[in-house]
Amino acid sequence: MKIVEIKVSDVVWYDNENGKAISASVTLYGPDDYTRIASVPVQLPYQLDLTLRQVEELAIATAKGTLKAVADTF
Repeated sequence: MKIVEIKVSDVVWYDNENGKAISASVTLYGPDDYTRIASVPVQLPYQLDLTLRQVEELAIATAKGTLKAVADTF
């Protein structure tokens, strides 16, 4: 299945009793918006100086690494 679109959503910077991090969800879509291939939650290091675009790029790279690691276990 071909990945046509990658969307990053639910981006949250947090610094509380649960720790410090940036969380996000990365979703990969097929030929149309109705074909979701995978959705990967990611945790990034807490950095206030990152732009949203930088967070999205890091989230996508992290999600790709996670999916590759999962695929390598098969």
